[in-house]
Amino acid sequence: MLKKILVGVGSVVFLFSGFNVVKAAELKKKPYLYQEGFENIDPFKCWSANAEYKVNFKGLTEEKAHSGKKSFKLDITFLGPEKKSLFAYWAIPLRVPAEGKLKFSGHILVDEESTSSGWKRSKLGVNVSCTFHSGCARFDRTWRVPSKGKWYLIEADLVKHGKQLADNLLRKYKWGMTGKDVGIYIDRVAVFLEAKAGERVVVYVDDIKVEGEVPTEEAYKEERKRRWVLVKERVERKLVYWENSLSKISKDLSSLKGEEKKKLEKKMNSLITEVSEIRKRKGYIKASEEKKISSSIEKIKEKISNLNQEEGYF
Repeated sequence: MLKKILVGVGSVVFLFSGFNVVKAAELKKKPYLYQEGFENIDPFKCWSANAEYKVNFKGLTEEKAHSGKKSFKLDITFLGPEKKSLFAYWAIPLRVPAEGKLKFSGHILVDEESTSSGWKRSKLGVNVSCTFHSGCARFDRTWRVPSKGKWYLIEADLVKHGKQLADNLLRKYKWGMTGKDVGIYIDRVAVFLEAKAGERVVVYVDDIKVEGEVPTEEAYKEERKRRWVLVKERVERKLVYWENSLSKISKDLSSLKGEEKKKLEKKMNSLITEVSEIRKRKGYIKASEEKKISSSIEKIKEKISNLNQEEGYF
């Protein structure tokens, strides 16, 4: 069958923290175990792709197995478009906090019939989920499948992996937030495939296990609330600083006259509107917003100072 999927990748769940957060070790925990040997069911579903592709086979097979009689097999041919790199991700839905202790293990085999130039990047990985962003990544980006036709064990610390991914996303997209400021969930285990148009990828997956000791949902929910309060306080301090700065700018502009005053007032009013909209949002500031607003406020202050000096007010 032919399919075309153009969707955004990932879903990493962040909920926010602050400085004096209760540590994960102090949270009430419970054992967690997800295990799949692919003897009876195929839990993988197509998750995301930027390509048209043909599914030659998807499901359980007795052709190869790391243990038991069966494994999961995925055989697809990438049809296009003509891009440098095409991808297709297939995933098993999960939902477990990346907190406490949580380990992953799984086996993957890239078949000799694979013609993909990116076959070495056929890997297992996860999607991490947070309130405002999602992100996915293969385990250990430096790792590559050494050769075709052999089973390889992939292991990962999901707590470490999840926090690193959350930290990278938040530092890039949200002001004043890091990986320590969020509650993180693993919501998918995935197989990542890459190829060029016309290439084929054939992989087998077996013996997946996610195991550890994680906070109970009730305990983690309360922890996320505490973290969110601390982030909101941090955001509130920034908003108050901006509002006070704009109020002072408004007073300083009263001493000016002419076209320059009108231009600066227009910029000031635009910033006031932006800050007001952020306040309505109740909880976060985008990194791009913080950079723009803070820079604009300083530029207006500098311009007012220069104009006052030119006019001999100082």
